[in-house]
Amino acid sequence: MLVYRLSADPSPTKMVTKIIFTLATLLTYTNSEYIPPGPVYRCPTDSSTTLLYPCVCEKGSDTGLYIKCENTGLAVLSVGLGNIAGLGLPIERLLLKECKISTLFGPLLHRSTIRVIETVDTPIQAIDQYAFAGVNRTLQEIYMKNTEIQEFPKEAFRILGNLSILSIDGHKMTKLNKDIFAGSEAAGRLERLHLSNGLINDLSPDAFQVLKKLKTLDLHGNKLATLKRNQFKGLRDAEVLDISYNNIVKLDGSHIGDLTKLGWCNASHNQIGEIPRYNIVEHLLFLL
Repeated sequence: MLVYRLSADPSPTKMVTKIIFTLATLLTYTNSEYIPPGPVYRCPTDSSTTLLYPCVCEKGSDTGLYIKCENTGLAVLSVGLGNIAGLGLPIERLLLKECKISTLFGPLLHRSTIRVIETVDTPIQAIDQYAFAGVNRTLQEIYMKNTEIQEFPKEAFRILGNLSILSIDGHKMTKLNKDIFAGSEAAGRLERLHLSNGLINDLSPDAFQVLKKLKTLDLHGNKLATLKRNQFKGLRDAEVLDISYNNIVKLDGSHIGDLTKLGWCNASHNQIGEIPRYNIVEHLLFLL
């Protein structure tokens, strides 16, 4: 008959040592902090930062880099952005600050992948129709502050089929014609349009009629004085209208009749007297 015996550890000291080691290991895991992984796209290492000149990488993210280019011209700027594209790195936000650019043109962005473009204190007067070629499929937001734009660059924006926000805050445009979005790929996607702090005094009622998905229209700080009948034709999904800080003398239902979903209208700092409530939607909130 075979007999099996379970033999005990002949060394109690060794067993105690194992227990202490196990407890110490568990305590180490318990007290350690969770360190999340870094962003998918990181700023280039020190050895590659010279390739970005005259731009700098402010930070990385899971969607791309935050790039800032300051006080430079188109020629040098093209080199830096071209090198970023050569590294295969997408740009989440490109900030052009105080750059020496009067006309945005050429192959500056043709190789890049950019989601947001922001210009600040850059005296852009015009944008070439091919300026956004290359980023037309990825560009979703444009913010331009303190420009010298004199005419709405309709040809440049025409190819931006994914653009959801367009903001030009500070400009020299005096009129908006009826065809500024005619045939534009942006018309089917644009949700927020800001054309503020400029010289607009003539606004066609058909200027925005193809913007079927527009939710916010901001025209504050211009020179509008007289609104036409059905001034905002076609904007049946618009919820917010800002026409404050103009020279408007009259506002009634005939001007905003197409804005059937409008819930908030800022018409303050104009020359408007009392608004006749009988032809204004009851649920509409006015700021006068």
